[in-house]
Amino acid sequence: MIVMKKKLLIVCSAIAGLLVVSLLGLVLFLDGNQFRPRLEPTMEEAIGRKVTIGNIKTALFSGGIAVEDLSIADDPAFGAAPFVTARAATVGVNLMPLIVSRSLRVRTLHLTDPQVVLLRSASGRWNFSGLGAASSTAAATRPARR
Repeated sequence: MIVMKKKLLIVCSAIAGLLVVSLLGLVLFLDGNQFRPRLEPTMEEAIGRKVTIGNIKTALFSGGIAVEDLSIADDPAFGAAPFVTARAATVGVNLMPLIVSRSLRVRTLHLTDPQVVLLRSASGRWNFSGLGAASSTAAATRPARR
């Protein structure tokens, strides 16, 4: 009975150790900045505005990637100042496609210390009214996938 418990403890410890080593290796070898060429244009297409991001890190324990210094441009009719800035953002992604095929599928977006500038023109139009307009027209003209 005692021998069986020792074997079970050794197997469980080995599995836990292998899992920890695998996660550490994944964090060390998966550079989040490699996703910048796909992440910025994808966000720009979805929002319809210029997006700039700082350093990108993998954040496996929170289930995604962490982005520093996020900035979303304002509508050009309202000026050159950013519409949204955030000190950091956590992007929730599906981890298996990210690990296996390096495919980025965003599930959630959480902003840390966001600053949003809301402006209204003399005609009554808000600077946020055009958000997503480019992506909705592109989706309407794109053929449906089957």
